[in-house]
Amino acid sequence: MLGFASFVLLLLTLLGTAQAAQAAVSVTRAELGSGQLRVEGRGAQSGSLVRVVSDLSSAGRNADSSGGFRVETGSFRSSNCRVTVSDPVSSTTASLSGCTATTPPPSTFAIDDRPLADGNVGTDYNNFVTATGGNGAPYRWSIAAGALPDGLAIRDFAPGSGSIFGRPTTVQTSTFTVRATDQAGNSTTRQFTITVNPPRPLVITNQSDQLSSGIVGEPYAIGVFADGGTTPYTWTRIGGTLPPGLTLQASPGRIQGTPTTAGTYSFTLRVDEPGGQSATRTFSITIAERAPPPAPPGTPSLVGPADGASVVTPFTISWTAVSDPSGITAYNWAVSATPTFATTAAVGTAPGTATQATVNNLANGTYFWRVQAVNGPFGAGDWSATRSFTVTGTTNPPALAAVSVNPTDVTGGSPATGTVSITLPAPAGGTTIALTSGEPAVAAVPASVTVAAGQTSATFTVPTQPVTSSHTVVITATLGGESRFAFLGVSPSAPPPATDSVTIQRAEYTASKRTLLVEATGTNASATLRVFNTATGAQIGTLSNQGGGRYRSTFSNVAANPQNITVRSSLGGSASRNVAVK
Repeated sequence: MLGFASFVLLLLTLLGTAQAAQAAVSVTRAELGSGQLRVEGRGAQSGSLVRVVSDLSSAGRNADSSGGFRVETGSFRSSNCRVTVSDPVSSTTASLSGCTATTPPPSTFAIDDRPLADGNVGTDYNNFVTATGGNGAPYRWSIAAGALPDGLAIRDFAPGSGSIFGRPTTVQTSTFTVRATDQAGNSTTRQFTITVNPPRPLVITNQSDQLSSGIVGEPYAIGVFADGGTTPYTWTRIGGTLPPGLTLQASPGRIQGTPTTAGTYSFTLRVDEPGGQSATRTFSITIAERAPPPAPPGTPSLVGPADGASVVTPFTISWTAVSDPSGITAYNWAVSATPTFATTAAVGTAPGTATQATVNNLANGTYFWRVQAVNGPFGAGDWSATRSFTVTGTTNPPALAAVSVNPTDVTGGSPATGTVSITLPAPAGGTTIALTSGEPAVAAVPASVTVAAGQTSATFTVPTQPVTSSHTVVITATLGGESRFAFLGVSPSAPPPATDSVTIQRAEYTASKRTLLVEATGTNASATLRVFNTATGAQIGTLSNQGGGRYRSTFSNVAANPQNITVRSSLGGSASRNVAVK
């Protein structure tokens, strides 16, 4: 619970934060007449500079200690009769009474004198006229005098420019006047001339006579292109042969389809335009056969150990190299205790240049092994024939397999049993495994445990101590630099059953006196009864024993009604009751 001083400090902080959040500049008076400005308001930061800014002038003055301010100055101007009033942390806008809005004179309004490019009959034309100044873009564009060349028009484009566009249809020279109009209705003009020349010669523009190659059975498409004359163009084949499966689209020019036969095919195309021009060109397309699907790699032959051989781990398995045109990238090998390889005892992958691998850490017994090759295009091939071998021993020292505890959860003061296991039978003299406990004061372990010669496991005792809260103890076993872990939960004992019962007869809070009256009875007159705030668990006080199992006390300086109290007996009984208010 917060102490009184902490509560006061928190309250003051919250009040200060609320006041700071509410403080913002506000304007109560804003006037401008004959150049005299007067702006008054409140809510500024104490002593801070308050600035008043229009689109043409600015002024400022410091606020007083309460955040009030008055800014007055002469020769102040504003074209739109509005100002922004601000201190270092907030701002607002205000309209100026007594002010007459004025429109600033427009800047010089003119169309740029950049000449327009000439065009050609039948060729798309697109050029721009631009303007600056005036009183507000976007500008509206039109022809004030004369006429554009036949086939061209003018339109609004960007805020400061217009577009002259279209496809000229007549050889001519046209002089015309362009008008630009701003948002205020002001306009400006400038004269331009465009010369339209005869159609340009028609030419085929593909960069190479050898068009892109294709593959049998795969979709193919490529465009043929021309320039000059008048669009639209029409394409026809006038000689040679297209690859079977491909056709020529007349307009726009496009060769497309799915080729069916490999080979190199030459053909001549002609392009015609409406003005009577034509052009021809001979092209070729090469169609290749579809690449065959990737072939699986060959199957390795096993070399050693011989089928049915006896081995001691670690030992080497070997196989013959597989020849493959795309190259062998790896060899996979597998060892299983069953000839079906439903499960594996060991697996590995060797580089594509290797023909052997080392097998280790197998228990004594009979096993089966096989190898497969892997190439890049196809992947893994078939497994080789299977051979068997029998492991009769090892030159390896045993490795740590696991550590466990049983049970995994105990009550403090009760022991658990730990077990360590190793991968191979211990040699003569046994195998010693180091042990540590993460919390030795809660659950202790011996410094080490030894697995007897020929055995693969050993047990040890884990005594625990009584605790008042739950613990999870990590037990670590270490052998040859390798560690394994087990986790033991240790919990406190359950509390003893209550030997008495408690009844609350009366619980009353007097707000005017800040007192709490509690009366209770208990079945054991020797018990001590204490009163607690049920919601917070805080102790309020101890009841006075009146004898005969009756208890009563009036507690003073209880700052607030606890709403509900709990009376607890030293012998385990307890009861709760809502508090009445007097």
